[in-house]
Amino acid sequence: MLYVLCAVVLSALLAYYHIVIFAFVVGLLYAVMNLGIVTYVVSHPLLTLGWASAYFLVGAGWSIAKWWFAETKRVAEVKRRFTNDRVRFGRSPKDMTLEQWLEQHKTDPRDHVTDMLFWIGFWPINAVYTLINDPFRRLCRRIYQELQGVYQRITDRVWKNAIR
Repeated sequence: MLYVLCAVVLSALLAYYHIVIFAFVVGLLYAVMNLGIVTYVVSHPLLTLGWASAYFLVGAGWSIAKWWFAETKRVAEVKRRFTNDRVRFGRSPKDMTLEQWLEQHKTDPRDHVTDMLFWIGFWPINAVYTLINDPFRRLCRRIYQELQGVYQRITDRVWKNAIR
């Protein structure tokens, strides 16, 4: 059962990347067949090399910005866990300093190479997705926080009536 659950979650995560790669390949094939890309590349090799270099330089810059956003979010989450006295990894944060706690939970960038390569290679798609999705998610989270008391009162009332 656990294997099936893991397979479903993994396939859902990978589906996003496969859809993006498929769309990129279809778009590339369309560009090559209908827009005269091959003729342009052959007749302007240096300009093509310049554009390709610029594309990957912008992708590298985007990957740095995206990693900065991700790490800033992770540090805030680790600090929040520390201040909430949560027990994690078999140790209580109370017997550690904040510096020790942060060092123990520090991210290894080598564990995220696939993400970084995706950000570099497919930065236009990822940038649009991030710039649209992040504010939308923040708005939804804010609405939830405003309604959290309402949700709790509903839960309390329903459970109180269930006891009667």
